[in-house]
Amino acid sequence: MNFKKLAIGASMAALGVGLSISAQAAVIMAFEDDDIDFVLKPVAAPANPDDRDFLIGAQWYRNVVSGPLAVGDVHVAVFEIDPHTIGGANAISTGRELTGVAVTELVHAADGAGGPNTLGSVYTFAPFSGGMNAILAIGDQADPIVDQGGAGEGAMIGMWMNGAPGPAPDRDLDINRATNPATNCTSLADCIGQASLGSLYQVDGFTDENGVVDPDNFWRGVQTAPAGGDYGAILAAGSVIPVAQIAGALSTVSNAAGRVIYQDIVTQAPCAFPAGQFADGCAHATFSGTITGGAPMINGAFGHSDLDGVKLIPEPGTLALFSIGLLGLGGFARRRRA
Repeated sequence: MNFKKLAIGASMAALGVGLSISAQAAVIMAFEDDDIDFVLKPVAAPANPDDRDFLIGAQWYRNVVSGPLAVGDVHVAVFEIDPHTIGGANAISTGRELTGVAVTELVHAADGAGGPNTLGSVYTFAPFSGGMNAILAIGDQADPIVDQGGAGEGAMIGMWMNGAPGPAPDRDLDINRATNPATNCTSLADCIGQASLGSLYQVDGFTDENGVVDPDNFWRGVQTAPAGGDYGAILAAGSVIPVAQIAGALSTVSNAAGRVIYQDIVTQAPCAFPAGQFADGCAHATFSGTITGGAPMINGAFGHSDLDGVKLIPEPGTLALFSIGLLGLGGFARRRRA
């Protein structure tokens, strides 16, 4: 997907008594990724569990490649990001790759004109109730845990910066549908394991670093083809056949590149300070993309997807100016007390 150029506007923010500071000058963090998408369906306890069955809490889930989309399904996307830029410059060092895992639960389905799972159906996703960390554990890595990733918490996306390839068992993950539509990871566990190796780079979801939910957060999909309502039909479609559009706005739990500025979820312009944690049309991150068919994959994934995401971070020097403003406000308060 071609990344659309974003216009960053200027805004003003008032801080304290009579002290005005202009809105923070922002640098765009841009992400373009290639994903493969798996589904875990809740099932009754299997008589003979195999490598497709996973017990999470008290509920069994099975990695399936057929059946209609249904409330309670857990979607797991494994992705690689290339390119990733900060201020237009490449942010992935030579010999490194940026990979990750996204975990969501389908919590509501609004029927299309033809009924359930038909063209125009809208699917609403939320953080997995069993916790993102329970899904990461399927990858059998030593320490895949992310903050806000426990049962009932809000983490939904984790990104890791790792080698390309790094020390064993790290491989150069290749899931680009244009160059390798079959991918080079062999199962849900293998794909999660490869995507969660390395140093944790970012975590995003429906809660921030303090566990606070922003009411502007959302994650939705719209079915754009008849095949988009059934996993088997999606898998049978070619990797260039679009079946759904997805979009969302998220909060950032942690970000190795520094503090994230709230952005207008429509224009991506920086929001005035303060922002977030209430319904103001502002969020930390926005993304949009397309889900396409899964053929010729045979690793348990049902489809491919391709997302573009944006975050904003302060330009160098902006934080210093912001700190000076806070210090000035503190001095003003001390003079008043004196």
